[in-house]
Amino acid sequence: GATIINMSFGKYYSPNKAMVDEAVKYALSKAVLMIHAAGNESKNADSILSFPHREMSGGVIASNWIQVGASAYKP
Repeated sequence: GATIINMSFGKYYSPNKAMVDEAVKYALSKAVLMIHAAGNESKNADSILSFPHREMSGGVIASNWIQVGASAYKP
């Protein structure tokens, strides 16, 4: 019965991307909002993808996905 899923995880490869894409599509069909952490490694999330990712195979963008990041001064 969840309407929001916090996905505070990620990795730089996806061995079963098709399976994950199907889970994202299922969540969308049930009006579930997915919140995904952008990572803590100070990497540019626009150019270095972590998975799961809101862009599914075929270029479809999940509309039920929010990518959350943080910014801070880095000495």
